[in-house]
Amino acid sequence: MAPTLRHRLPSARKIWLQTHLWLGLTAGFLLALIGLTGSVLVLNDQLLRIEVGDIFDVAGPIPSQPAVDQWIANARRAYGDLELGFVLGPGFGPTGNAAVLGAVGAGNTHWLITIDSNSGLPLGNYIWEDRFATFVLRLHASLGASGGWLSWGRDALAWLGVAMMVLMATGLYLWWPRNRNWYIALTLKRGARGRRRLLDLHNLFTVYLYVPLFILAATGVYFLRPDWIDPTISLVSVERTPDPGALAQVSKPGACPARTTPGQAAALALARYPSSRLAAVVIPSAQDQPLVVQLAPPDNFGLKGQTQVYIDPVCPIILTVLDREAAVAAETFKAIVHPLHFNLMLGRLGQAIVFLAGLILPLSWVTGLLLWLDKRKNRKRSA
Repeated sequence: MAPTLRHRLPSARKIWLQTHLWLGLTAGFLLALIGLTGSVLVLNDQLLRIEVGDIFDVAGPIPSQPAVDQWIANARRAYGDLELGFVLGPGFGPTGNAAVLGAVGAGNTHWLITIDSNSGLPLGNYIWEDRFATFVLRLHASLGASGGWLSWGRDALAWLGVAMMVLMATGLYLWWPRNRNWYIALTLKRGARGRRRLLDLHNLFTVYLYVPLFILAATGVYFLRPDWIDPTISLVSVERTPDPGALAQVSKPGACPARTTPGQAAALALARYPSSRLAAVVIPSAQDQPLVVQLAPPDNFGLKGQTQVYIDPVCPIILTVLDREAAVAAETFKAIVHPLHFNLMLGRLGQAIVFLAGLILPLSWVTGLLLWLDKRKNRKRSA
């Protein structure tokens, strides 16, 4: 009976093949859409410039002492008394080297105002929600819905990322040359036609960019559900948090003649770390919350993992600091996740690789679908 049972049970390879097939045909369509929109987002800078014009570039060197309060005053004179939420230093905005102010406008829309950091004058503005690139970003990150759907959509997209990693694992197993003939496995077969050529294309699309694709899937899942991964990271490294005792030492209202301005906060932080550049000033909506100044060190990764300086909102004094030089492994990990997902931390070359990797997903889905349809057709002919 044992040989008969073994004959009836599917082999391990067949189980992997069926798992790969049905995951690819179902989850693969949505993954293809995610990959396509991800490739479009690599061109975000160019799309934004087409939509809103050349309002991001500033001639001349970036000033070492940014006049943040002047930028804010000029923006308010030009566009009204907007509720500011943050100031991005020159070079840390969506594109170009202009400074960017973020504000909330009518109807809870989000305004972005670009500023010439040398003259302090506004260059232009646009509403974030109205841009095509924003629509693509929301589609890519499943954020186009609201309410109860938002949380469910994030979970669904995160599980899609997990499905993609399973697809890649099963695909690698199925592709792996059992005869160790790597030349044949890594090249298109000469004279191959029809199904054989489709299979070669389907395999090689992914194999050559396997590592970048896996990085994009893993970092994408982390963006959506960091709580799945953070507990594991905390086993070896616990992220630092600002000293709650120091943050509680906010001055009483009226303790100083005027409240601390974003410009004063930036100046205090830069005086403490003169070799750093201003990345951002986060302006709290609550009156008793500190202003947070983010400074970019020379080895800056992005808006994560930077030195964070917490400033008293009533009197211009530093409450506490999270120094980038003392960063622990958990903070370094979080600092590199975004640049890894955006360009693999390889600059323009990385963006080109991410662009190609995104296109591979729809191409793989199409070739996989054609292979499945061809197999069904052959079965019907045989029957």
